[in-house]
Amino acid sequence: MDFSIVSNQLLEGRYIVRRRRVQTPIFHQLQSHMYLSVLQPRKAIGIWIMRSLIRFEISCRAFVLRNSHPVSFGVISANPMQRRPHSDEYADFYRPYIMEAPDGPIMATLDAQRNDLARVTADASPDRERYRYAPGKWSVREMVGHLIDSERMFAMRALAFARGDRAHYPGFDENEYAAASDADERVLAELVEEWDAVRHATVLLFKGLPDAAWDRRGHASGCEFSVRSMAWITAGHTQHHLGVLRERYL
Repeated sequence: MDFSIVSNQLLEGRYIVRRRRVQTPIFHQLQSHMYLSVLQPRKAIGIWIMRSLIRFEISCRAFVLRNSHPVSFGVISANPMQRRPHSDEYADFYRPYIMEAPDGPIMATLDAQRNDLARVTADASPDRERYRYAPGKWSVREMVGHLIDSERMFAMRALAFARGDRAHYPGFDENEYAAASDADERVLAELVEEWDAVRHATVLLFKGLPDAAWDRRGHASGCEFSVRSMAWITAGHTQHHLGVLRERYL
């Protein structure tokens, strides 16, 4: 016989009763006493059961919140933007970027990085803008130019995958792109301004996607990616190069 577990919450000094049906025969013998205990909470068994249920509910809520799923009255509603992509959502080459993206809401990270790059590059002198920490390495200007190219490429892939495009998109050689860009002949402030505009467009793109789009997938560089992974790769790639700029350039 079904048994109704009574879950209590104290609201404005009164007990509000919710019920969930559970197939647990061992509690059947306590059925009548259970309802009596709710009405007369001074009884020891009623108090013990109520406290146990409350502790269990709190533990469940804490577990779900730690996993970034908002909870409302026992119903879990997962936001597809929040979780870090699973390993089958991107190529292994991009794993370090996925892992380097900061914890927390990905949209907040993408937006905050706009200020981060502006701060890192703000005090660079004209001579420092062309600085290379080793032969064959990019200058500061070329580094930012690379961020512009990569941002556009990641956003284009995200858009295509979100719209259900089944085409297989080619990879790109970052060094060939950098050499052809002549970024080293441009002023750093101009490059940063362009990157900021591109990032703003990227943020608007992701914000405008319907929830279902985040799980859609497409192919690039011979590998399968989810739209979600493109957001995290974009953030992690930028985070990586911000670290390089701080440690080796500026």
